[in-house]
Amino acid sequence: MPNLADDPEYRLALRQADQAREDFAILFDELDCVKLQFSRLPPRAWLSRMWSIGFASVWTLLAVIVLLLARVIWALLTRGEVYRAPQPQAA
Repeated sequence: MPNLADDPEYRLALRQADQAREDFAILFDELDCVKLQFSRLPPRAWLSRMWSIGFASVWTLLAVIVLLLARVIWALLTRGEVYRAPQPQAA
């Protein structure tokens, strides 16, 4: 039976297998790092809730701005005259 340890092609195969084993270990370490980063991501429900709150906040802010502008425009159109209830006449 031939001695495979002395065969140069067999040594090359062993080196390649050892290098492949190291490469796989590095890949698995990187995969664990990616898994850890994914586990830190916020859940979908939380993201949806934050998006809804932000969307509602923007529309509320826009509504307030429109109402304030309407009030300013109304005041300019009426030349600053604000409606006041008639005062009762003293007899």
